[in-house]
Amino acid sequence: MAAVGTAVGKGLLPQLKALLGPWYLACFDPYPDAAGAAKRSLAEVFPGRKQADALLYCRTEVLAHISSCLAATPQSLGDARKDTPEELEERYERVTAASLAAAAALLTTLQQQAQQQEEESQQQQQQQ
Repeated sequence: MAAVGTAVGKGLLPQLKALLGPWYLACFDPYPDAAGAAKRSLAEVFPGRKQADALLYCRTEVLAHISSCLAATPQSLGDARKDTPEELEERYERVTAASLAAAAALLTTLQQQAQQQEEESQQQQQQQ
């Protein structure tokens, strides 16, 4: 994702709302290599405060993606003809755990973003 994001630059913006939910959720994958790759690519494409700004911009879509993952069932996350019931349940548990971690992190980020904006607004008012 980092290569795509850096290659297209601002051209990513029209697709960002569709991409950021799954991309952000991948940052909380229980497999450290997958989560690490997602976090690195997100940080490359959105360095520093830009990541929080992107999450603020796409918060509705990211929360919708997280909500849809939390609403999933073990059967909806796989194919019962190919996967064993144990595999379906394990996948469901991983998706649920990642979704809850992503939701908590997103809410923390949005709260911090709101506090920063409020502080900046107060500073601007004091300067006037």
